[in-house]
Amino acid sequence: MELFIYGLQLSAMIVGVVFFVAILLQGVITLFVRLDQRLTQSIASKEVGAPEEFVTPTHELSAELVAVITAAVEATTDKKIRVKSIRYRRQTPSSSWVVQGRVAIMASHKVKP
Repeated sequence: MELFIYGLQLSAMIVGVVFFVAILLQGVITLFVRLDQRLTQSIASKEVGAPEEFVTPTHELSAELVAVITAAVEATTDKKIRVKSIRYRRQTPSSSWVVQGRVAIMASHKVKP
C-alpha cells in the first residue's frame, strides 16, 4: 500500500512539473511575440510620410522591363500569361516570422536548371 501511495505522489509531482514547464514555455513564447510586435511597430513608425497601399510611378515602364517581368512570371509558374498592368506597391514591414515563412516557401519550390 505504501508503494501505491508513493507512486501516486510521484505521479502528481511529475504532472505538476510538466504543467509548470508548459506554462513557462507559454510565457516565453508570449514574450517573444510581444517583442516582435513592438519591433515591427517601431520600424513602421520610423517610416516617413503617410502609408499608401499603391504608389503611382513618375514614369512608365519600358517595354523591355515588362517583357522581363512577364518572362520571369512565366518561368516561375510554368503557365502562359499576359501582363495587363504592373503597379508599384509599397508595403509596411512585415513581421520577421512572416518574412521567414515566405522565404521557406519560396525555397521549397522546384527550380528549373
